[in-house]
Amino acid sequence: MTETNRIDTLLTQAEQDCAGVFKTLEQTEEQLTGKVLDLFKKHEVALRHFNPSNGYGYDDSSRDTLEKIVADYFGTEAAIVRPHLVSGTAALS
Repeated sequence: MTETNRIDTLLTQAEQDCAGVFKTLEQTEEQLTGKVLDLFKKHEVALRHFNPSNGYGYDDSSRDTLEKIVADYFGTEAAIVRPHLVSGTAALS
């Protein structure tokens, strides 16, 4: 058996050994993606929610909608989702 054949055999065996885990992960991914898409429908996410924003303005419907979705997803009353809280100069201050 050549080295290439041995490696191919090991890869095939590893894929077979991991098949159950991968199937479970794919099912979980499908379920959670469905949950997020249902929340997008519930909160009427539209193309306008994907427009750029500096994140500092008031009445930012995109940010407000994202926070409602995250709160719903985690079953909380409210959520704060601000990427600039942990990046750049805002994180330093």
